Amino acid sequence: MKLKLQDIAQSIQVGYQARGAVKEDPCGTHRLIQMRNLRDDGTIDPGTLTGFTPDRSTDQYTVSEGDVLLQVRGVTHEAGLVSGLPENTLASNHFYILQIDTSRVLSAYLTWYIRQPAAQSHLLKGAQGAGNITVVTRPVFESLQVPVPTLEAQQQIVSLDRLQWQEQTLTQELLTKRAQWLSGVSMHVAEGHPISTRNHA
Repeated sequence: MKLKLQDIAQSIQVGYQARGAVKEDPCGTHRLIQMRNLRDDGTIDPGTLTGFTPDRSTDQYTVSEGDVLLQVRGVTHEAGLVSGLPENTLASNHFYILQIDTSRVLSAYLTWYIRQPAAQSHLLKGAQGAGNITVVTRPVFESLQVPVPTLEAQQQIVSLDRLQWQEQTLTQELLTKRAQWLSGVSMHVAEGHPISTRNHA
């Protein structure tokens, strides 16, 4: 079964736009999600959110656990999952804030699907603008066809995706440590210390 995004959504709201430039304030009353806070795996890094004090009412821009953020502007148009973020966190106007019916579609599954090539192809075909930076309008997002397997299958897909990202992170850490070790060995040799080739019993 496939459903259009507009049939999954309970609401779609464009994010917060300040009247002027956002004045960063670590002691501000709110936190703001911007594109740079979106990780490659679709999660949002809470430690990098911008602190600030909004200049108007924020209720409609405040994100809640399980919301999905749709990236409006950019080279790609990814999705981000709202999870474990501080209270009084807003999404910037670079995103649509999507609240969905989780009785049919898991938020994490929808976030995963929007990041897949088939969904990205649909969004880029309907995107507006020239050059690398394009804009996806709300109707284009709403017309996206989303395959909807059972909730159990959705959870399995989400779990596999998380394992894949964990593997990628561990592999990168291993490669980094190996490169550091080889650099250290090479420097040791450069300073005139030969590498021992003796066999140890």
